[in-house]
Amino acid sequence: MKPDAAMTPSRFLLLSLAALALAPSANAQPADAAALEKLLAARLEAEGSPTCVLAGFAGERHFFAKACTPGASAPTLVPEAWVEIGSVSKALTGLLAAQMAGKGELDIEAAAASLAPPGAKLPSRGESPILVRHLLSHASGLPRMPADFKPTDMANPYATYGREALYASLAATSLARAPGEAIDYSNLGFMWLSELLGRKAGSSYDRLMAERLFAPLDLKDISARAGSPAGAKLAQGHDLARKPVPPWDLPPEVAGVGGIRATSVEMLKLAESMAGLRPGPLDGAIARSLGVLKARPGGGIAWGWVVMERPGGTVYWHNGGTGGMHTMLAFSPDRRRAAWMVVDNPLSLDDLALHLVDPSIPVKKKREAIDLGEAALEEVVGRYEIAPGFAIAFTREGTRLYTQATGQPRFEAFAEAKDRFFLRAFDAQMHFRRDEAGRITGFVLRQGGRETPARRLP
Repeated sequence: MKPDAAMTPSRFLLLSLAALALAPSANAQPADAAALEKLLAARLEAEGSPTCVLAGFAGERHFFAKACTPGASAPTLVPEAWVEIGSVSKALTGLLAAQMAGKGELDIEAAAASLAPPGAKLPSRGESPILVRHLLSHASGLPRMPADFKPTDMANPYATYGREALYASLAATSLARAPGEAIDYSNLGFMWLSELLGRKAGSSYDRLMAERLFAPLDLKDISARAGSPAGAKLAQGHDLARKPVPPWDLPPEVAGVGGIRATSVEMLKLAESMAGLRPGPLDGAIARSLGVLKARPGGGIAWGWVVMERPGGTVYWHNGGTGGMHTMLAFSPDRRRAAWMVVDNPLSLDDLALHLVDPSIPVKKKREAIDLGEAALEEVVGRYEIAPGFAIAFTREGTRLYTQATGQPRFEAFAEAKDRFFLRAFDAQMHFRRDEAGRITGFVLRQGGRETPARRLP
């Protein structure tokens, strides 16, 4: 979740799978913690930022391992430390909705407006209402972030964004497209969904999560309340320059967008439950939550989960990002494997988490940066529109180029050829386009196996 999301309000889109660097057999899995540590260390060789990563794997056995780039250390990043899980919270919100639907308390085909406070001014487009299923599957037509989201403290951007601010944002929001038409990742949608689930149950979101999910799944060190429990040891997050970053706090009523904190021990237990490795009382809700609500080629979106159809079995996942951490939970009931990963800065290692679940999924390769010179960098400086209300800006400071998406942190971009740039913070590439006169008119963002065009704004 970054102010993106991946809460985040997410990274630019989601995730990218780069060229194959590690190539074990399709059924290989790490045999022990030492083997997992070796995989983590090899993956970190592709990164330029000082980084530490903690990963948990569950299959025939379960274990944790940690690795750091040379010179980096993370004494607080241990399995028992509390971490911000970021937008992985959205998938848990989907599981809560599945539990409520199974008890007959929630109809996902109902209009979301029917669950809202009487008299609330809500966005609409034509005669198609936003359904609960649209919120769950990012198909509501709502924007990624509220247009009026202007935090006064970027170090803790969501701290004051509670119920009142949420409904003020919804009243001022216009839908870019009709509900159900397409998948558009929306943090605003999951903020609203969190509040609606609590309202529907006559409780609060954080209490519902504790009673309906955490207790039945035997998850103890996990909370949807703002802050961390008294005496809890919190892992330290960092920015990409290794400067310590404070954690984010979210009001409980909107915490389903990315406000849950937990230990990695509990998150791996959750991953095992999702993969069918820990049978329990929520197995029916788990099965329901894996049903695809909005299909797209190669998979789709389930009840908050991203779905990837793979030759050896379906893989489900969700990532998350806060100011100083990046997380990823992936699992496959077909393969009976699961992985949980925490990076102690905004760097994404999502490809490795997926690789642990399905070794045929490649991991990121190391990209080499070149010096294009200030004049070539200046040509790409400007703002580029990805979607209405969501743009990516490029700025230059001497011989360094930076990129920043709407509501997200700034990341450095590196040239690998003329008009071709990449990010090291997560796996994304930008290939710029020119007109017949040689002027740059836009670029194509390559990320998550998708190509998304962006046009240059005046």
